Amino acid sequence: MPTVAVLTAMGAVVSGWPSFGAKPKAAPEPATWSWNLSPPNLMMKRNDINGKGLTCTGIMMSEAIHRNTRGDNPDVPVGIISRFPMLDPVERYISNFHVYCAVILMIVLYVNFIGPKGNDPNPGRAAFHVWFGRIFSWLMAPHYALVGLVLNYYAVMSPSMEDWLLGTDITGWRAQTAYITPFGINILVCTFMGFFLCRSTLVPTKPFATTLKYLSLASIVWWFTIGVYMQGSQIVGGMGAFGLPLEKTLDGAGKHTTDNQEWFRTVAFLTFQAGTLQAFFDYVNYKILTEVEVSGTSVIAWKDMHKWCMLNLAFQAGFIFGFFVAVFPYCSFGFPEWTCLPLGFAAPIAILAIWPCIVHFSWMRAFVKALLSGNIQEFSKSNHKWDGPYQAKKKA
Repeated sequence: MPTVAVLTAMGAVVSGWPSFGAKPKAAPEPATWSWNLSPPNLMMKRNDINGKGLTCTGIMMSEAIHRNTRGDNPDVPVGIISRFPMLDPVERYISNFHVYCAVILMIVLYVNFIGPKGNDPNPGRAAFHVWFGRIFSWLMAPHYALVGLVLNYYAVMSPSMEDWLLGTDITGWRAQTAYITPFGINILVCTFMGFFLCRSTLVPTKPFATTLKYLSLASIVWWFTIGVYMQGSQIVGGMGAFGLPLEKTLDGAGKHTTDNQEWFRTVAFLTFQAGTLQAFFDYVNYKILTEVEVSGTSVIAWKDMHKWCMLNLAFQAGFIFGFFVAVFPYCSFGFPEWTCLPLGFAAPIAILAIWPCIVHFSWMRAFVKALLSGNIQEFSKSNHKWDGPYQAKKKA
């Protein structure tokens, strides 16, 4: 599992933008960027970056592009949410499956956060919570989490320069490498922690808690090395591409250009905040797993571990879904031009998608405080009724 993530980013680092050495149609433009310590422009006009005709997604908008992104052109199939050109049928199948699973995950999470909980005194309502959750955990979760890492590999390595004559490049390979790689690891860890660990004979506490613990640690290390460099460098005006030449770093409207780097700099600003918060989630997961590895659920109740992981998943799914839907209706879905809102206006719409974390923020704060202060056993003492039978040896 970690091998997929490592290959994803190292392939990008070695090969740059994934044309695998294919010669571009146009000669690369000279590197003209300079260090820029001013804050990214969250109020920029995103449908004409720097007055050069490029949208923030790296394309020269036209009616033909709108037809492609709307899905009206059968010769240019695109991703369901990203509207990414996907001429490879395998990639398109994986992408569609991933999106359907993500939507179902959001529905399951939202319904179960709104509706009855597993500790509801009414047995029928409690059973609904459990069985509705199993729609995702039993049918989709195990392979869904792995598919996300495979899809990230495709997003980094498979597009060619000609693809950006057909559709959008919303995040670029740098954000995929820096942010989405640890994102995928975080989703994988939370899926197994929140649904299966200490609950199934197929996922015994050992060795799974140990494996998940080190995956969380790897995600933290990845972010604070590769992620912080790639995104932080762009925030202050660099390229965040390990010194790769321009023709392996940027693209736009089917040519190598720096015209839309201002947009990617803004993406880097947003993902830097999200990635650092994600690393904190990884650290909390690491601390939970360190305890569960030796004590099963005798210290941290399974119910509390499950609730934390569901809130983690709610944040991740909500942030990505809200970001795409709120920020890209014009470029990605062919909506009217007035829907191309500056990020300063669109970001609050995206934030609404993580409402479970806002509603349960006080519980999250109390849980993390107890975990990090060594009082987690006291915090969880009344919640062990729902512990599973498959645990490590309990502490004396």
